[in-house]
Amino acid sequence: MMCMDCRSLVPGWIDAELGPAETTEFAAHLSSCRECAEFAGRERDFVRGLRARLPRPDLPDVERRHILSDLRSVAGSRGDLRRLAWGGALALAACIALVATLAVSQARDWTRAYRMDHAAHAGASDGLEFRSGSAIQVAAWLTTAVGMPMHVPTMPDARLLGARTVRLNGRTVALAVYESAGRRLSLFLGNGQELFPARGLAPDQLWTRRGTPYSVVAWIHQGHFHVAVSDLPVQRLQQLARQCQKPAT
Repeated sequence: MMCMDCRSLVPGWIDAELGPAETTEFAAHLSSCRECAEFAGRERDFVRGLRARLPRPDLPDVERRHILSDLRSVAGSRGDLRRLAWGGALALAACIALVATLAVSQARDWTRAYRMDHAAHAGASDGLEFRSGSAIQVAAWLTTAVGMPMHVPTMPDARLLGARTVRLNGRTVALAVYESAGRRLSLFLGNGQELFPARGLAPDQLWTRRGTPYSVVAWIHQGHFHVAVSDLPVQRLQQLARQCQKPAT
């Protein structure tokens, strides 16, 4: 099993959704690859912490009835549903409700996932999977990690620390980490507009959302989306975004 294949299975491993064969192969790879083992451990701890902090959704009665109706359809009959373990059935219903709640929330604010990921790692000294101040080396590592060519910009006013990957909306996204004025900056990188729903922007046009404590500046440059998240002042974040768009000299 390749490292990229192993990391794509981490979400399923966390949720205990892997089959017996996948579980065996996954565990064998973790036992022989320290980097993937550390990556899986970080993702598991992050998901557990996130679940512990997320509010439990208050599902309306009509939606609860719809969920139970769907469960009955999947089970095949009322009798089959009774034979389901109550813990599993309730967990499934809770997951469906949570996914629906998060989907509605993300429709209102697509930046939430980016800001939450940045917040979870902004102060972590061990949050990087690859440490280097070289944009070329970081780009090479990310290209291997996500399976597509990546370009990592340089900014005169921000120091590159390294990189990691993150799962957002079921996709593996590249993430370069910088430091400017003593504050962390997460720069999410991806191909096209798949994870950047702010449509209609001209190339290099900045999209800005102020927030407390984290603000977001996003843009599309040479067909790739960029989402910068930091607690830096918005003007400073926009200035750094403009530096990303300039060709390296």
